[in-house]
Amino acid sequence: MAGFYRMVVKMTNDKNKTARFDYGYVKKQNELSTIGLVDEEVQEKGITTNKIKVIYSNGKEEEF
Repeated sequence: MAGFYRMVVKMTNDKNKTARFDYGYVKKQNELSTIGLVDEEVQEKGITTNKIKVIYSNGKEEEF
């Protein structure tokens, strides 16, 4: 497997506003290597209490 992984995230809040961000990390390191946030005005501090849906690049979906 590769040593660098990148995630692209789209989050929708309870007001139906969406924030997009991405992050990357390097295998065997304990911290994120890059973080980019778009739509900063939508991003708020809070706690996720609902299930989240993940859609992988192969099209598979899961809820957590």
